[in-house]
Amino acid sequence: MSLMDPTNSSYWLASLKVATILVYIILGILVNVGVNTDHKYIGGSNWRIEGAPFRGGFGGFARVFVTASFAYGGTESLGVTAGETKNPSRNMPRVVKAVFWRRCFHELTGDFLVPWDYPNLSNKSTTTSPFTIIFEKAGFTVVASFMNTVILTSVLSAGNHALFAGTQVLYSIAMPPQDKKIWH
Repeated sequence: MSLMDPTNSSYWLASLKVATILVYIILGILVNVGVNTDHKYIGGSNWRIEGAPFRGGFGGFARVFVTASFAYGGTESLGVTAGETKNPSRNMPRVVKAVFWRRCFHELTGDFLVPWDYPNLSNKSTTTSPFTIIFEKAGFTVVASFMNTVILTSVLSAGNHALFAGTQVLYSIAMPPQDKKIWH
């Protein structure tokens, strides 16, 4: 069964995530230009408030990279799935570059739209997703709850992929050397 087979649950989970990200990007642009509950243009104003963009100086900036590095965790699974692609030597470099730039774009959109001092963004008792905050700023509180559901399905999808990648690695290790495929 192929990942792109519409009868596959991974296909629908991935489609849900892609559709949600597209809606988030469009809504984020609208919120930024003033279609929000405050009816205020945001632009780059979040980078000009006290303490932004480098809260805590260079040390604070560097500490963020520890947390941000988890967003890139799992990209090693691209190597596992390379065995499932046609012409991996051509396709895999393109995929790796695309993942990097998509993550950068995704992280920066949240930085522009949600100020660092937003209530409950991240403190000792609560953490609210910037994606949920964007929907709330647009006045869609029910959709903000839907976003939490999408995040939950993303976690389930990640678990599904981890199971797939683990079995692929075990299968590859168990195969006799003469049966292993080698790409040039």
